[in-house]
Amino acid sequence: MTLERKIKQAAINTALRHQLKNSAASRERVCRNLIDFGLQLRPRACSTDEWNRLHAELMSLLHQLEEAPASGTDAIRVWMRETFL
Repeated sequence: MTLERKIKQAAINTALRHQLKNSAASRERVCRNLIDFGLQLRPRACSTDEWNRLHAELMSLLHQLEEAPASGTDAIRVWMRETFL
């Protein structure tokens, strides 16, 4: 694993910790913030269709977070790494 990848993973973990503690207040805002953050980690641009797909996937994961907080957080962390790294 490269140093750059380790730094990006640490950034994802930090962003998730801060965003998810306030996720109950506004899931929509948290979703937008996490997607915009993730898009900054990768070099290519994102089309509107791709952004909408990412939004739908992450909103689904945020809904799961309410049902099972521990496994939901892990699922979002895995999704962020697979999607943006």
